[in-house]
Amino acid sequence: MGSWQLYIRHAHRETVDPEADNGLSEKGRAQGQALVRELARRSPLRKPSMIYSSPKLRCLETAAYVAEWAGLPVVEDERIDTRHPHETEKTFLKRLQDFWASERSRGEACYVTHGDVLPFLGEWGGLGPVDVRKGSYFWLELDG
Repeated sequence: MGSWQLYIRHAHRETVDPEADNGLSEKGRAQGQALVRELARRSPLRKPSMIYSSPKLRCLETAAYVAEWAGLPVVEDERIDTRHPHETEKTFLKRLQDFWASERSRGEACYVTHGDVLPFLGEWGGLGPVDVRKGSYFWLELDG
């Protein structure tokens, strides 16, 4: 089996207020539990060796489900945070490109992030359009 990375969009959050740093809703907690059950069933040998999360509470809470399954801590990574209101598109893309340049070869890692981040990472990883529904995920195969 070659090297891989797992990318996850946070599960459903408590409100739709884009400015709030809110946690998961009841639906989101159910999505987090279902996500881990699916990962354990479909890819039991692919437990990450590191878990990185956007600092937003909804991402950290989603990452906690994966962390419990994998027996690992969650490391916050500002670079995969959602686009900030004061941030231009150019600045946002530069931040993501810097992240991609430094992390694209790190294997067996999991990244929990946002719906505005994942399309770029999927495209740069050669997948084309990716599913960015809340609680969705995709794998990037890095070699082999």
